Amino acid sequence: MPSLVLSDVQAKLQMRTEKTTVICCSNDRPNIYFTVKEMKYSAKSMLDLEHILKLDGKTQPLPFMVFINKRAESEELAKKEWENLPPDLREKVMWFHARVS
Repeated sequence: MPSLVLSDVQAKLQMRTEKTTVICCSNDRPNIYFTVKEMKYSAKSMLDLEHILKLDGKTQPLPFMVFINKRAESEELAKKEWENLPPDLREKVMWFHARVS
């Protein structure tokens, strides 16, 4: 948080300076990057996503995260991708949303 925001939060939460430790860490993660590709197919088909993920069913997929607006669509996507993977790799593709504990 910027210093002014941090000061405001500390004041509102009545955090005493002498009893508070502030840890600042960088959010620079060189192993995480965004990919933006122009879509060639309809969003509902999810065909463009298959090209980006490169799930060929032969090799273990690299770690990835896909953000989807709707809970049901995230589950649908994962199940669709399972069809392209052998059973031992299917557990590597999962969905995560607010209703998952």
